Amino acid sequence: MGQHKKLFPPIPLDNRQDKNYILMVSPTTGPNRLKFMGIDVETNQIYGNELHDMENPEEWFNKQSFEEVKAAILNCFDTKHDKFSTNYGFREMLAKKLQSKKVPHYLTTPENFLSTLVLIAEGVEPKVGERLLTIGVMLHAFTAVELIRKENAYEIQRKKMVFIKDEKQWQRQKFQILGSTVPDKIVAASMAPTLVNAKFMRILKEKILKTSKNVTIIDDDVTSRIPRLINNLVEKIYDPDFTDYHITPSNHAEIAVSFEPKLSDAKDALIIAKECEPLPLKKSCIIPRTNAYFYVSFLNIDSGKYDVIKKAKFSTDECHRMKIKLIIDENNLPYLYQKEEMIPEIVKMASKLTSNGLYGKDLFLDFDEKEPTLLTALTKSCDQPVIKVSNLLQLLSMPPGAVRKYKKWNFAITKDSKNPLLIEFENSFGKPYKAAPQLLMLLILKQHIKAIKNETGVKPKKLGICLFKEFNENGRKNIETRFGEISKLLDIEFCFVEL
Repeated sequence: MGQHKKLFPPIPLDNRQDKNYILMVSPTTGPNRLKFMGIDVETNQIYGNELHDMENPEEWFNKQSFEEVKAAILNCFDTKHDKFSTNYGFREMLAKKLQSKKVPHYLTTPENFLSTLVLIAEGVEPKVGERLLTIGVMLHAFTAVELIRKENAYEIQRKKMVFIKDEKQWQRQKFQILGSTVPDKIVAASMAPTLVNAKFMRILKEKILKTSKNVTIIDDDVTSRIPRLINNLVEKIYDPDFTDYHITPSNHAEIAVSFEPKLSDAKDALIIAKECEPLPLKKSCIIPRTNAYFYVSFLNIDSGKYDVIKKAKFSTDECHRMKIKLIIDENNLPYLYQKEEMIPEIVKMASKLTSNGLYGKDLFLDFDEKEPTLLTALTKSCDQPVIKVSNLLQLLSMPPGAVRKYKKWNFAITKDSKNPLLIEFENSFGKPYKAAPQLLMLLILKQHIKAIKNETGVKPKKLGICLFKEFNENGRKNIETRFGEISKLLDIEFCFVEL
């Protein structure tokens, strides 16, 4: 816990306060290249604008001193590098290197950068509760950002980049730019030289914004205000109370935490951090303990698919449950943590727990033998054909006609004329199995009854079942119904205990 704090703790600012210039790092055409711009702190003048090819960016940064840099502003969300599978990995490397050099830094998103530039160019006076729509036009790319003013900053409500290459396209793209809400004010600005951008600014004025109200359009290239923008961002680093044109950092892309290396549906995620949520953010969930890998992925808007940023695996033997926490810092970098959780009711029963101990044992049904076998640990590969008992219990909590299949389940759901719900899978020898979940639970309970008889010498007539708080009311009722069916087959009574 606290990895993000170790990587990005507050950097002492005193020894940087009087430094001479600000470094801005931004992408340029082609992969493996970055543009470096130096901005004079006092005059806002640019006195360095260099391109650097970086086959090994880590080595390049190690060689730089950054001795006279007051702070670094990085606008690198569009940068691609052959050494990194995603832009997230590339940006984390940049942040680590600047941290090691003790250079204060901020990684701004394209939408935050462009929208702040428009606000500065217009000289907008902030009014709490006011809704603004900023539109930045760079040739055929229209970046729309919807803002709402809070007490100390603007917050991004929606962002959209729309491409209009000719005048015939504007009508169907108009709604994507303007959105469904009516802003109090619209400010649009050119992000390229006037002559180059003239055609697209005309489409914006005469077509898209023709019927809109309270519109301000800046035809001049506002990128000349970039030095002031950079100074504003640095001022915020040094003075947290500085609010001029400040936009709260927001989540650039939807982030998901799941068991899936190729997540296809957000419904299968454990945690979702939606696009545009204010940063920093913390989200968590509590799940049964597991030794499975967790994957942190982002929704790639170009492909419409989730791409993995990182994966993590935690040691969880001495707990009952796990609390998984996702943290995304102000630099849009995600971190994943795990905290071991104990169920208080079980801890209170510690003196009565014998064979399975305080932490209990995970149970699996193994189908590689002639008869299904109950295991408390997996000794073979991760592809071992087993069913985890906790997954089986989860299945029994659902109505047979409304089962939701989880990808982490290593079995299929099917049915036939006699059974509305069947589990289907193959063992490692290719032998198919089909069984009702109640029958599989019956096999598990038989093993428990046998173990109790061996230990006490008496076959129990009644078994107590405690579900704790893992299931909602409907789930508990479904489980009680299924166990009622099992009770008749085993000729044993079940009672549900609440602690």
